[in-house]
Formats: sequence, C-alpha cells, structure tokens
Amino acid sequence: MPNSVIQGLTTTTTAQLNHLPAFPTTVLLGLFTLLDSDHPEKEVCARPSDILDIIEIGKTVALTVDRQWDTDDGQSRTRRYQAERYSPTHLTQIHQALAALHRATVVLHRREAGQQPALAARTVHVLDSFGYLYRDAGQPVDLDDLPVGETKVNVGTEERPLWRLRHRTKHGERDRPPNGILFRLNVELTRELTGSKGTIGFTLLARKVFGLLRQFHRQPKAVRLILLILRQTGTQCTRQFAKLLTDLGFDAHHPTRSLDELRTLLEDLQVARLLNGFRLDVDQDRLLLELNKAWHRESQID
Repeated sequence: MPNSVIQGLTTTTTAQLNHLPAFPTTVLLGLFTLLDSDHPEKEVCARPSDILDIIEIGKTVALTVDRQWDTDDGQSRTRRYQAERYSPTHLTQIHQALAALHRATVVLHRREAGQQPALAARTVHVLDSFGYLYRDAGQPVDLDDLPVGETKVNVGTEERPLWRLRHRTKHGERDRPPNGILFRLNVELTRELTGSKGTIGFTLLARKVFGLLRQFHRQPKAVRLILLILRQTGTQCTRQFAKLLTDLGFDAHHPTRSLDELRTLLEDLQVARLLNGFRLDVDQDRLLLELNKAWHRESQID
C-alpha cells in the first residue's frame, strides 16, 4: 500500500483523506490487491462482487435453487443446489464507496534531490481514472450510442464525471447493474508501490487484515488506528496523545469520552493480537504502543 495513502488516512492533511468512512477505506485496500504487482500502473477491470469477496463483506447463504430436467427416457428429475447471493445493502454500499474513492484526493510526498533532501508535497486524486463497464451480448456498451430505452446519468461531478446507466421498466427507470468497474491508480502512487527513487515507498499488509477490518467496519477511527499500527516498522511507537485524537477523528471537545473510547479500542486490538500492550500518559501527552509484528500468525480472526 503506498505510504502516502496510509499517511493520508491516519493524519490530518489538506486532502482530508482521514475523513473517509470505514467502509470506503476498506474498499480502497481491496482495490490495491487487484493491482498487477509488477505493473501497478495498468488499468484494472473487476466486478463489484470481486471486491466484496476480497474484503470479506457482503456474501450471504440465503437461498436454494431447484433445477428440473427430463431424462432421455422421459422421467423428470430435480436437484436442489445451495446458492450464494450478495447482500443488496452491501452492493449499494460498494457503489457509494467507489464513487467516494473516485472523488478522493491524497497529499503525495516525494523526496527532493539535494544534499539535505526535503519532502515535497502536493495533492492528487487517488485514482487517475474510474468508470463502470456495461456489456450487451458480450460487447462493451458505447455510452455515446446507447440502446433504446437506456440513458446515462452522471453520478460524479462536472469536473470528474462518473457515468451510470439507467433503463426504463414498467415501474419507471432503474439503475442497470454494471458488468464491471475499470480503474487506474494515480501514476505517482504506483511509483511508490514499485519503490521508485524519490518516493516514500510502500507498506506490505497481510491479507488477514481484511478479517480484522471486518470486525471494525463500522468504526472509522478503529480502521485508521489499525492502519497506523501496521505502518510501523519497529516493535514500539510513541504518539502525541492530543494530536492522535484529532488525526483519528475522535471528538477533541470531549476528551474524557474520547479517552475512554480510545482505551476500549486499544484493549480490543490487544485481544485481536495486533498489540502486546500500551501505556497512556495524558499529563505527558504521550501514548506508547507495543506492537505485535506476528499478529497475523497469532490472531484468531478468520
């Protein structure tokens, strides 16, 4: 995962990427797994359901399907299959999350050349491009030459349009489910993923992180804290308590409540084996985290 993105998600910047809700943040991590590790600059084509499979959210086993047929000797046969379907709520949420990521920006950090290299920063969109793919009879639909009864609607902005198709039914217009999504990561973020000179690099995350994030997918502050912890390279890290509260989205106007909420969250992360322990000194404005670098081998999360 590009380090500029992790920094944007876990610290306060002008891009306000750390305001991204928990579910879109998890979807963003899912998009990174779809990139070609050798050529992350390539455009990716995937189905929304592929992302739900990756982030381990949304699939339910809730129905059976009966298949009937006649044999050659005229006898009727029936076989029952168990089928899986995706939660309609999560399918709707995935499209909302993808639209949010289409708009999302991040402050990109680069090391400038010189005897005393300094970090230069500028704001870019996380995705250079994003769109929906529709097919008829296996062929891509031309959005500028639509079939009869279909219209395109911009669900993005005038600056960054995002087109979805709607089709007429006897009950009125309905959104047409896309056959896939197409996206391309910002080219400078892809350079971080390949460790190019002048970038601040990337962080490898264990695939098991999605099981952990599933536990906290309704808690954006928890997701940000998890990413902050996973970004660390050592077995300990220290943070200023007050700044951390602001960066992670806690209510700075109610410090006592925020403190209790943070302490509960840290205890939960100990149970998940992400932390070995922590020490919080409010008077000294200091939080020490003791990290478990082997959490993905010890955690009981599936």
